[in-house]
Amino acid sequence: MLKYGNDKTIAKSAWPEFDEAKTIDDEIQLPIQVNGKLRGTIMVSADASQEEIKPLVHEKIATFLADKQVVKEIYINGKIYNIVVK
Repeated sequence: MLKYGNDKTIAKSAWPEFDEAKTIDDEIQLPIQVNGKLRGTIMVSADASQEEIKPLVHEKIATFLADKQVVKEIYINGKIYNIVVK
């Protein structure tokens, strides 16, 4: 036991305390769907709003939106961004 510089065994050590704040990510990878099919992903802040994300999404999937009319945009905070086109 003293050979490695410790004065007590691991069996008698306290269990580490859990800190939930350290498990939360600052950035998330947000999937982008067009008509229900995954077309790309972007890294965004975990608390970003739809207005902040919208230009990034449209830039990333511009080829899938070309010559199409956007019918609806659905953003579920921190989960997915879905665009319905005609």
